[in-house]
Amino acid sequence: MRKRKHWLELNNKGASLITVIITIGFIAILAGTVMMTSLVNFKMKRVNVYAKDTFYSAEQVLDEINIGLQRYISDSLSVAYMDVMQNYSQYSVEKKRNVMQTKYYENMWTKLEVGATGHQKYDVAVLESFLKDTTKWQGNDTTGYGGIVRAYETDVHGNQNLSMQGDMITYDTGIVLKDLRVYYKDSKGFVSVIETDIRLTYPE
Repeated sequence: MRKRKHWLELNNKGASLITVIITIGFIAILAGTVMMTSLVNFKMKRVNVYAKDTFYSAEQVLDEINIGLQRYISDSLSVAYMDVMQNYSQYSVEKKRNVMQTKYYENMWTKLEVGATGHQKYDVAVLESFLKDTTKWQGNDTTGYGGIVRAYETDVHGNQNLSMQGDMITYDTGIVLKDLRVYYKDSKGFVSVIETDIRLTYPE
């Protein structure tokens, strides 16, 4: 009887040990799952932060382009206004309005258009020149970072090709720069793209 009792005691201790090991293993798996979930969540938040930063940087590129274009508008309007004022007594009210508009558009075309395109194409390099040195592309093509400005054109097959010139359309109410595409890549490799048309409304 004593030997049998001793065997039962050993058997119970073995079962308890197995239960403890299983419990520890379960807790370890649970802790690992929690840690892995937390790590994935942390990485996703970091990616989201970087994505937002690059998007805001792309918006900054667009803002700098808009500021440069506003300066062109102001300069062109000033030249047109001075021309009208120099011939003020010779022009009727309608003539003054027409001359103002004509001179304004002529100056804008001179600043923006690609030569010999009949005011149909704008020069992307002009827009890119508005960017600050800290915003422009830095480094080489593969490991560099910063802002890039391009236009895109659709060919006869429907493919969109990047270009250094885009369609420029002139209306009575202003000029539209079509299909502008702004890229921004940060130093970590995240890229944001903004596609837009820019409408330069003729000042009242």
